[in-house]
Amino acid sequence: MLNRSLLILAAILCIASFAIAKRAPNRTYVESRGGGGVFYARCTPDNTTGPAGRMEIYRVKKEGDQLIDKYDFYPNSVHLAWSPIKGKVAALAVMMEPEKDRNRKDELRFCFGGQVLKSYTTDDLLKLGAEAEVTSTDGRAAAYRIIGADQIPGTNEYDFVIQLKNRTLRIDITTGEVRMPAEK
Repeated sequence: MLNRSLLILAAILCIASFAIAKRAPNRTYVESRGGGGVFYARCTPDNTTGPAGRMEIYRVKKEGDQLIDKYDFYPNSVHLAWSPIKGKVAALAVMMEPEKDRNRKDELRFCFGGQVLKSYTTDDLLKLGAEAEVTSTDGRAAAYRIIGADQIPGTNEYDFVIQLKNRTLRIDITTGEVRMPAEK
């Protein structure tokens, strides 16, 4: 009986911690992951929460940094890649919007040359093999891990690589499309 009471108490405390937990407020930040030290993203929110804001991609120059691309949203984090074929910067933006309709909740946005090419919603990622997870700040989301950008051997083409539970996705940095066949 005591064990059952402890389990019930633990469950109540767990639920209460999810209800109380809050996301840290949005802040301006710089991210250079995947930019090879030559490119970086500067992300500035419009509000303390939500995706309103801007993401600017810069090239580091001796005389002063050069604005390359600008996007009208604020991501939670960014991964960058360079396309030597197209001569442009790709950005994989991780979005952390509060839960709403999973069909419209963007989790990943693929950007290239100043345009958002493709967005993947929670449902899109679940259909591709991600597992659903419940987070204290965003409700339901897809579970994945971003590995980064990877060159296709013997080419000048690059993919963003994303690890799902039992599958690795390779997504073309210039189109935002999953390359087929993706690893199982």
